[in-house]
Amino acid sequence: MKNFRDGFTGVLMVIAYILMGLYHLWTAILAFSNYGIVWGILALCVPIVSELLLNGIYIGVLGFFNSYTLAIIGIFILYGIAFIIASKEKTNG
Repeated sequence: MKNFRDGFTGVLMVIAYILMGLYHLWTAILAFSNYGIVWGILALCVPIVSELLLNGIYIGVLGFFNSYTLAIIGIFILYGIAFIIASKEKTNG
């Protein structure tokens, strides 16, 4: 079993969780400012669906290389790095 709580991997995971929280707040702010209060509240209540929806909208309007889409890709890369490092660390079991 992989141990994500120790050492450098734990730090990467904490950073990734904080960035994901900020990304979720960014999604709610964008939904509120572009589509109104109902969509802003809905974005706060249904995070994954709203983030996928806004990613689709922004990719359609601005193309793939926009700051919103690249931010989530960067967070996923950070998760991947933490996963690879955790698989190389000594496990407790």
